[in-house]
Amino acid sequence: MSRLRSFLPIVAFLVGCHADRPAETTTTSGTAAHPFPQDDARTALVAAAKSAHVCRQNGEPGAFDVKVRFEPNGRVSQVTLAPTDGAEAACVKGKMTDVAVMPFDGDAVTLPVHVQM
Repeated sequence: MSRLRSFLPIVAFLVGCHADRPAETTTTSGTAAHPFPQDDARTALVAAAKSAHVCRQNGEPGAFDVKVRFEPNGRVSQVTLAPTDGAEAACVKGKMTDVAVMPFDGDAVTLPVHVQM
């Protein structure tokens, strides 16, 4: 019981820290209960871009400018990239298509990412 009492001030502090924080309720498309998780999406896209090193063909360096469209269900619906030709482009597109975030309210959101291999 004394061990539990030692944690109570910490729990009270943590609850107090979150109680004053206003809830995020907006997205780029207006007011919503579940906004687009932009930070999570960017983190996932950067991770996917880093994992695209396996897409490199013949050891040649390459780069792609990519736009990824997230639908409200959290899944990627469209990936556009330049340049668009070749096995490397198809591989990078596949890596980006696998990204997903938590579902959100509002319209689809498109984010850019640069892939350097």
